[in-house]
Amino acid sequence: MQLYFADYIENELIHLSPFESNHCIRVLRHKVGDQLLVTDGHGKRYTVEITKADSKKTITKIIQYEEIEVHGPQLHIAIALTKNINRMEWLFEKLTEIGVHRITPLICKRSERKHWRKDRLDRIILSALKQSKQFNLPLLDELIPFTTFIKENENDQLFIPSFHPDNEALENAIIKDKNASFIIGPEGDFTFEELNEAQMKNYVPVNLSENRLRTETAGFVAAQIFHSMNQKK
Repeated sequence: MQLYFADYIENELIHLSPFESNHCIRVLRHKVGDQLLVTDGHGKRYTVEITKADSKKTITKIIQYEEIEVHGPQLHIAIALTKNINRMEWLFEKLTEIGVHRITPLICKRSERKHWRKDRLDRIILSALKQSKQFNLPLLDELIPFTTFIKENENDQLFIPSFHPDNEALENAIIKDKNASFIIGPEGDFTFEELNEAQMKNYVPVNLSENRLRTETAGFVAAQIFHSMNQKK
């Protein structure tokens, strides 16, 4: 069953946005009486029935409601945006599919991009959520400076992937079942000053691979390793 997103619920009625209504009524040809699956992006799953089929404002009534519990530790990825925004769009889509809890775009000293369209990436994340049939929408922060992030961010585990022969492999550094934050740098990597500043704030330098990785690849690999390490056996 197609999953829809809605954040307007009133008196046991869920109102679909114009975008969702158009897709539901014009594209998929749903009509009054049809049942849909809806989420608010905050862990709630609704089975609803269409009471008003309108391509601009579809209204549904709640038939069944379920709270979807998040299992396992939460992952926060902070990452410098690449010059090619298409690569970031791909990454944010994949991070959503994996189940990342929060994404923070960073401005580092060697950042290739310092401006972006948050609204577009919000839509990409939402689309990935619906496609992968998940019910908890990742929090996407505003773009912030690297220094601000490391001063304000707190978590159970703090990692800063930056390739160096002496760094421990991430697989050996992760403590299972604990929340974690990763800082992923730009294509030119972090500066010495940034690495030192992060370590002063208890971020642990780690290697993700024996090879040097692109920014978006590093973000994906970090999330996948964290996810795999925390799979229940």
